[in-house]
Amino acid sequence: YFISNYVALILHSISVLTAIFVIVVVQSTQLHRNCKFLLSLWATGYISQFAAHATISALNTTMPFLPINKNDPQIRSYLVDVSVGSQLFCESLEIMIATERIISSVDPAEYHISGRSNQLLFLLSFLAFCAAFVQGIICEANLHFLDAIAVFILEMCSLTMNHSAVTYCGRRSAELHAGSSLNARYQVKEACELAISMQRAYLVTFIAKNTFNGIIMLTCYKSDDAHTCVPLLFPLPHYVMEFIYCTELTISSTFLLSSLVINHPRLKLKAKVLLAKIRGSTAVEDVFQPPHLNSAGRAYFDHLRKTWN
Repeated sequence: YFISNYVALILHSISVLTAIFVIVVVQSTQLHRNCKFLLSLWATGYISQFAAHATISALNTTMPFLPINKNDPQIRSYLVDVSVGSQLFCESLEIMIATERIISSVDPAEYHISGRSNQLLFLLSFLAFCAAFVQGIICEANLHFLDAIAVFILEMCSLTMNHSAVTYCGRRSAELHAGSSLNARYQVKEACELAISMQRAYLVTFIAKNTFNGIIMLTCYKSDDAHTCVPLLFPLPHYVMEFIYCTELTISSTFLLSSLVINHPRLKLKAKVLLAKIRGSTAVEDVFQPPHLNSAGRAYFDHLRKTWN
């Protein structure tokens, strides 16, 4: 058990570094400021989740006995609240990111040249924090079944909204193929790329999270006044259930973050540039999109000019 917690601690720590790297990649890539803000806030939510899981694993390695419930000791309860709350926080932002991609394609030429909408982003951030706060209250009230239902509903909404974004942005891209400004086509392409790059990952994490949440509900659909789990079908020791929950959630969330960078063309290129710099590689120029150019169009023609020469 203690060895497994040391391994889990390493896993959660690597996931924290992964989320930080995603934020650096997003901030270094040419995306609309609204999109950058939402993606960075989304990754920050996962950092809080991974940090809570890492702290739980570190706590388990220092205890002389196995924990019997989530209040053993009291700080464990707060860490679980952070984990559950951050889960709903990130899922709310996933819905908002897909919605922002649809909005950006309605009038793409105007949206492309617009700056960051501070009022809109403040409202969306506030709503996401409210969702996390409500989820934390539900968790503190030991109503695990309601937690699982809330996660399922938001995961389904996220999957549906992103599918709508893929469909709508794809249709707008076809409509703007000719007779529209370069900025408009660029904005719609950006929105479509982001929605497409996340769709498969959303489906995988939807299945994974809700499958494991279902297992947790069978073993602990609520807690009594002593914070002891009440099983629906069969009991599991708290430390086993906690290990399964934290590990599965970290792996699923890390997969989702990694899929964004791997499947999004420009984020993937920027990640290659940054990783090459970290390694001290001299092959940075082999990765197209030189960092000193501000325009993707200028970068493209500069690459052509080097090839012709």
